[in-house]
Amino acid sequence: MKYAERSEHFKKWAAQSRAYEAERAIRMAQRTLAARQEAERRARRARLNRPDWLNGVHEVLQEHHVTLDQVRSPSRIAHICRARDHAMVFLRRLGWSNTRIGRFLNRDRTTVVYALRRAKQNAGGA
Repeated sequence: MKYAERSEHFKKWAAQSRAYEAERAIRMAQRTLAARQEAERRARRARLNRPDWLNGVHEVLQEHHVTLDQVRSPSRIAHICRARDHAMVFLRRLGWSNTRIGRFLNRDRTTVVYALRRAKQNAGGA
């Protein structure tokens, strides 16, 4: 094979390789987009299947930028405690008992009573 023929052969191979890589990148992007859309669909379905009270609790916690796991943990960090107290108030307004709220948030019922009393005083004093 002469040099000119090899050069043409290489150019053709390089063009095919670039085309293949471009097609591969497009397929990967489509797969990634499809996976992201599927994950969003699953998350939406999960939110729809959650009970209304749990959606409400999640909204309260999102306002405070904390997760349910953080609120249910024994943490005493101020912003987590505030979120926990607001969640307790929210659940109490839904008609939950102090015992049920305490069990859900891994707290004693008397802790719930104290948090609700504090929330009532803060609302009255503000």
